[in-house]
Amino acid sequence: MEAIYYVSPGIADQLYAALVGPTGSETLTTESARSVDATVEAGLSNVLGAIARVGGKGGTRRQRRTASTRHVEKSVVDRATELAVLLHGRLPAIEAGTPGLCWYSGETHIRLRVVAGDSMVEVSGEASGTKFSGLTSAQHWVSDSLRNNLIMAAATSPTGTVGTAGLVLPFETGLADGAEAVQAQFIIIGSRQG
Repeated sequence: MEAIYYVSPGIADQLYAALVGPTGSETLTTESARSVDATVEAGLSNVLGAIARVGGKGGTRRQRRTASTRHVEKSVVDRATELAVLLHGRLPAIEAGTPGLCWYSGETHIRLRVVAGDSMVEVSGEASGTKFSGLTSAQHWVSDSLRNNLIMAAATSPTGTVGTAGLVLPFETGLADGAEAVQAQFIIIGSRQG
């Protein structure tokens, strides 16, 4: 995926914690050392006044060490991007009866729906001869304008679809228009490659 459009944060963070590591912030400390020339001139006559009239000159190489510390907190989109890279090609394509996580890639319908007074985005499509659909929370799309532009692009395209790919968790299989259809939880939706 070149770009992430939508992430279901609860499930994505559970997967990230199980497969990659903790989701909290991490502290990165970097150290560097560089050599510098240091010339020392000690005019002992200046220091000791009239007692000594000896001047000392010397050259030396010193190591100067610097350290910087940064606190980094990855966003849910950063974690979703890592998951997409990690899981791409390792999971099966969506099919009726596929247990567990799977991928889809293809043309999808994206429509705004109001369910029980909440704005939802319905995503549906067909891949490998299997129809799939699910509702996503409108607030979990990366941005409102991206979500609205995708809805508009799908609505105005000749096929009524836009190309997307993503990670889904199927949870119910049934029949729709004589074909097997999967109701799924979308975990990550992003741009389709190729």
